[in-house]
Amino acid sequence: MKTPLILFIALMLATQLHAQDSDREFTLSAFADVYYAYDFNNPLNNSRQYVTQAARHNEFNLNWGYLLAEYSAKRVRSSFGLQTGTYVQYNYAAEPNELTKMIYQANAGIKIKEGIWVDAGIITPHTGYEGVASIDNEIYTRALGTEYTPYYLTGVKLSAALNDKLDVTAVVVNGWQIIAETNNAKSVGVNLQYRPTEELTLSYGNLIGNEQPGFVGSRKVRNYHNAWIKYTFNPKFHAVGSFDYGVQELLGSAESGHFVMAMLIAEYKVSEKLAIGGRVENMRDDDEILVNTSGGGFNLSTYSMTGTLNVADNAKLRVEAKYGSDANAIFLSQDATTHDDFFLLVGSLAMRFTK
Repeated sequence: MKTPLILFIALMLATQLHAQDSDREFTLSAFADVYYAYDFNNPLNNSRQYVTQAARHNEFNLNWGYLLAEYSAKRVRSSFGLQTGTYVQYNYAAEPNELTKMIYQANAGIKIKEGIWVDAGIITPHTGYEGVASIDNEIYTRALGTEYTPYYLTGVKLSAALNDKLDVTAVVVNGWQIIAETNNAKSVGVNLQYRPTEELTLSYGNLIGNEQPGFVGSRKVRNYHNAWIKYTFNPKFHAVGSFDYGVQELLGSAESGHFVMAMLIAEYKVSEKLAIGGRVENMRDDDEILVNTSGGGFNLSTYSMTGTLNVADNAKLRVEAKYGSDANAIFLSQDATTHDDFFLLVGSLAMRFTK
């Protein structure tokens, strides 16, 4: 447990020695997102099912906290971050090494030419609209399309800003949100982000690879695609639409199954301090490729409303009400009863500090 802290301190001290050089920059940042969530289903063991964000019921807790050191120079850059919180507890549960669960980012990059970088290590994903940090999103909780697609990847990423309107990214990674390799295959993906006007952003990304664990045996290729569009109508109002589609060969079958996720987000800024956001979404995974409900299939729709108070430039106070319903009774309560819907109230204070 001491090793990541030692590495973090070493990086901080080493890069600080060069902080005065005009071509070199060292940044230290910290983030904390504390929350209280109440799920009216009173979930079993106070653990909310099918989510990694705000995952604990009736409990004050840290959703996500990190310390991140970043170094950049004319031709190289690197970052190393440590993390903790209930998000880490739930999202990294499949990682076999307790040490790696603590690592938020660990990568190094080289600039090939102006606007073109190659980074390797534990990296941020190239697909999806929402990010892992709640402070950067319109809605406090994450969409299902975010929860069930990668929050992190491990491998090599090529990113190129071709001009002021078009960015291209390509990755070769170990697999679908994993640090430790689980088979002999690698996954590949690309992302294109196009900004034809200041108001409009279009994005398309994919990730294709064998997601069958084991170094011997059959391959089960997952072919995943994501597209989103954001339009800013005026300085106070914008909307985002996102669509995810994936196909994967099924276990014990020559056939393939698929999953579909769609969402719509809108945010209105009432004032400089106050904003109101809403999100509707649906995720359907009848073949349980991404979601395990013990055989009933997954067909969940949710409806969220978030109020955001910008208490400072680097801090947000959020309150969210969220309702969800599924075609099956997949939510388990403390008294062993099951429900086909849920209602959640959650409050959060998130703050980011950068030096």
